[in-house]
Amino acid sequence: MLTDVESIDLQAGTVAVRDLASGRRYRESFDHLVLATGAVPVRPPLPGCDATGVFGVQTLDDGAALLAGLERLRPRRAVVMGGGYIGVEMAEALARRQVAVTVVDQAPQPMSTLDPDMGELVHQAMEELGIDVHTDTAVTGFDTDGDGRVRSVRTADGAVQADLVVLGLGVRPNTELASQAGLPLGDHGGIRTDLQMRVLGHDQVWAGGDCVEVLNLVSGQYQHVPLGTHANKHGRVIGHNIGGSYATFPGVVGTAVSKVYNLEIARTGLRERDANHSGFGYVTVTVHTGSRAAAGRPDRRQRGVGQADRHRRHGALEPHDGRGDDRPGPGLCPAVLPGLGPHPGRRPPSLGSRTRHPLARQS
Repeated sequence: MLTDVESIDLQAGTVAVRDLASGRRYRESFDHLVLATGAVPVRPPLPGCDATGVFGVQTLDDGAALLAGLERLRPRRAVVMGGGYIGVEMAEALARRQVAVTVVDQAPQPMSTLDPDMGELVHQAMEELGIDVHTDTAVTGFDTDGDGRVRSVRTADGAVQADLVVLGLGVRPNTELASQAGLPLGDHGGIRTDLQMRVLGHDQVWAGGDCVEVLNLVSGQYQHVPLGTHANKHGRVIGHNIGGSYATFPGVVGTAVSKVYNLEIARTGLRERDANHSGFGYVTVTVHTGSRAAAGRPDRRQRGVGQADRHRRHGALEPHDGRGDDRPGPGLCPAVLPGLGPHPGRRPPSLGSRTRHPLARQS
């Protein structure tokens, strides 16, 4: 049965539900409520944004709709609006389908989650694939034909012809229900939770996935990080806690991996501007090397041998048992243990005991 939750009554412990097939409305009571409403693609409030041929990409259904649109519209020219992970990957996928692709991005370089000098490498890789990249360029609207189908994208530098447009502008937390119910939201619009993914101030309400904000363990600040890997962990943590076990999600370090053409892209930790904003001093180093293992070294994943086999003297890892799972052993730093799953002896360390980074600026 497909239903839609229309409102939440926290005092009564009920939700208002509508049956999408019959239209019947009723109230459902709860002992525990889990909010996993995800995120919604950012659609700019520009003329023509809802035209036929303009696609947002966030869910599997969105991807299926885009594929169906490609078969139906048979585009020769496409514009991707935005140069983030979704925008870059969509641009490459369209280029490999022999579509002439233009990426329009307001940022100085694509992949603004990287520092600009790293983004420039992504820019070069995209151009090697034949993608036309317009940076520092704002979109002002979309032109359509008489049938309401998109024909061009208007920018500050002129119009770009397009038979199809993909919006790669990122997503925002889908927290309308939470906001209406009076649940606490953070600076980025996501729901705020504790380490167990319990909504702050509400013992029986939990939230996880793209609708929440998470703590950056490097900067100590909250941010919205809509990644499926985090969402899966949130769900497991919530399930353990509701089921009577104990688990936590301490936060993130900002790791993400992607690829464009032959260029592999990965980042973790803080960008330079993040370090400045958080009050950290930093040193930059550039290393020129390959990303593959040295010739002759076997890939440990192929023979099922874990990291412990390569770092035998690391007391935090169990000896190799043939499973290749690199399970943490008792020597692992206690500060990490709260995020490793359910165990009655694992409790979060005092939040007041955090040590300051040696390069942090003294206030």
